[in-house]
Amino acid sequence: APHRDLLRSLAARGHSVHVVSRDLVRAGRTFRGLPLHYWQAPITHERAEVPYQPTISAAHILHNVGFSSVTDVSLRIAAWRNLLATIRPDIVLADYCPTLLLALRGSGIRTATIGMGFCLPPQQSPLPAFSTLSHMAQLDRLAEDESRLVETINIALRQHHLPLIQSLADVFYSAELHVLNTLKELDHYPNRGHVEYAGLPTEQPGTR
Repeated sequence: APHRDLLRSLAARGHSVHVVSRDLVRAGRTFRGLPLHYWQAPITHERAEVPYQPTISAAHILHNVGFSSVTDVSLRIAAWRNLLATIRPDIVLADYCPTLLLALRGSGIRTATIGMGFCLPPQQSPLPAFSTLSHMAQLDRLAEDESRLVETINIALRQHHLPLIQSLADVFYSAELHVLNTLKELDHYPNRGHVEYAGLPTEQPGTR
């Protein structure tokens, strides 16, 4: 929803805009009236056999929703690469889509990450705990948990002959441009250091 005005502007300038969404019905409702092309995003319904509870960092969340399995990650990378080969985009705007960013590695396709603070963790290793849960975090434990996840991801990347990652931050910062659509006061990582905040997207009037 926050990207409706951006997509409308791109379409108005003559660009062919393709939307790949995990929920096509909601996407269709949100972008109703815009001349867009819709595709189903590769998603997983699998969950980790031993999930992290609570999820203190982004690494824990990724582990719980499909990144604990090499097969799961590898299949989704393959599906994304099939979509990219079919659509053949000049540029990709990724709003919290880490598997797509993995599939884009080494492709040469220009890429920008865009979204709120949660969608773009700080460029740190290991990824820090969320600010509201930082009192529960142990740095050595976060590093250990992330290391296991990086190993799983790299096995999947090797299967596709794609460049490996050194940390989870590499997944998000392989893009050329990073747009934080939030304010420092609303950032999930308010201590990420000196970054430029793009502010909040324009809200459209509506009814409840």
